[in-house]
Parts: sequence; structure tokens; C-alpha cells
Amino acid sequence: ANPELVTNEVGFVINPNDYQTMVDCINKILKNGKEEYSENCIKRAHLLFNKSKQFNQYFQLYSNLLNK
Repeated sequence: ANPELVTNEVGFVINPNDYQTMVDCINKILKNGKEEYSENCIKRAHLLFNKSKQFNQYFQLYSNLLNK
């Protein structure tokens, strides 16, 4: 996953071939319960990817491009 998007509250970013860290992260998820991460993912998605906000950002981008 993209490190800029994934925080410890919603998941983990693991270097390729780092199997021990992968096992540690899986065990942590099993210990905490995936529901904790699922709820945090939903909250983060709503915070960062609000449909109205995204629409306005795209509208502004296209407006700027058309006015050049």
C-alpha cells in the first residue's frame, strides 16, 4: 500500500520480502481484531475522500486547466 495513505491505525506498510514483519503484523491484527482496523479504515476514508470535497477539487483543477 501507499505509505502516505496507510497509518498504524488502519494497517501496515511492509517492505517486500520482510516476512517476519508480515507475520508480526498479522499477529497484531489477530490480537486487536480486524474490526478495529475496519472501523478506522472507514473513518479515514470518509475524512480523506469526501465526495463533495473531491468533486470540488476536480472541478477547480479542470477549471484551471481550461483557463490556461
